Amino acid sequence: RAGHQLSGEPPARFDAHLHRAQVQECFAALRRAYRDDDEEQRAPAEPLFQALFLLYNLGSLDALWQILQLPHHIRASPELSTAQAINLAYLERNFARFFRLARELPYLQSCALYQHVAEACRLVLLIFSHGFSSRNCRYPLDCLARLLAADSLKEAEALCQAQGLTVLEGNVVFQKGSFKDSGPLKHRTSSLLVDGKWGETSLLDFTEGICS
Repeated sequence: RAGHQLSGEPPARFDAHLHRAQVQECFAALRRAYRDDDEEQRAPAEPLFQALFLLYNLGSLDALWQILQLPHHIRASPELSTAQAINLAYLERNFARFFRLARELPYLQSCALYQHVAEACRLVLLIFSHGFSSRNCRYPLDCLARLLAADSLKEAEALCQAQGLTVLEGNVVFQKGSFKDSGPLKHRTSSLLVDGKWGETSLLDFTEGICS
């Protein structure tokens, strides 16, 4: 959660690389502890934390391999089944399914996934710039905003403009020659995908509910 909330801060206030390394160390220690558990007495919260591990490492074949070594009843849990479906959608570049599943995730899983959303948006715009590249073709901005789970049309338009794409009268003009691959898009908050899922729960109650 802290990583999601602080990722937009300047490097002087938040070291994203250090934070990521620390989170990965925590995952490694936790997964070692799970491996040491008795097969018949696995921790109740293990499926959730294994799902968080996979979502945090979205697209990593090594992380997927580690998940596939887990006992079947852990892999078949609702939490990990959803995480695997999202990971597969990302690897297959099925972004309609990816964003649909991302909308349905609970808050904590959304925080783990959200660092990858900007790259997913970039890939969608790149794919569309090739698939819909035509002088006379126009793609409705509102349809794109729904696909990308953007909070507003203005946000969707900004995503397009960041990649060099033109928006005319509520429509996106996709052309291969116009797409500007400027690298990862800047971090943006999202009410639809993350912040709006928090609700009125206090941080203490939320933490106790996860760990109990």
